[in-house]
Amino acid sequence: MLDASQIASLDFGQGNACTPEEYLFLSALVRLVAPRSIVEIGTSTGIGTLMMAAALADTAAERPADAGPRIVTIDLPLGRATFGDGLTRNRATVERLVPGIAGLVDYRLGESHAVLDALIAAGYQADLVFIDGGHTEAVVRGDWARALALRPRTIVLHDTVHLADVARVVGELSAQYPGVTITYPRRGLPDGAPGGSAAFGTGLTIFSNLEHVEAARAQSARP
Repeated sequence: MLDASQIASLDFGQGNACTPEEYLFLSALVRLVAPRSIVEIGTSTGIGTLMMAAALADTAAERPADAGPRIVTIDLPLGRATFGDGLTRNRATVERLVPGIAGLVDYRLGESHAVLDALIAAGYQADLVFIDGGHTEAVVRGDWARALALRPRTIVLHDTVHLADVARVVGELSAQYPGVTITYPRRGLPDGAPGGSAAFGTGLTIFSNLEHVEAARAQSARP
């Protein structure tokens, strides 16, 4: 498992990435939830992808060698063109440190709604969904609706503190589902590093026990 200083040395792509501490939290969450499969929307330079894969690698030995990938990560072609070099460097670094993650990730290119629709049509299910793709209200709502169709136990959204559209959607969802928002001080990034000027990270909101919420609603709806 990588520590905060190792994560901070990776390529953050000059974007609004999570802080190293937030990536460590995401990794710890994967260990806690122990998902059989994960869908990530928004690969970027792949730090979140690789941290989740590293967390899964601890249990990979318990699965058959031909079990196939456990993470499907989705990115736009433009995102890959922008962040592809950083993704390649980060994969090389992390796969050297955690060899067990090789083969755990299925990298997909396409518009998130279209790729998710294809996964749903194929009957794919995911225990955990990480939403960090497009940040307009329409895209976030569409990603959320499709994430629910994957029957997850946990959904995590990123950028829920500093982006108005995402925060608006999360505010509405928080009235319907049990959720918590966290953000960490940017201790892990040195001054002048990408994102290092902001005092706090961009925020993660975690909605959990979703299957129990749906079951309770179904029960209460019965005559």
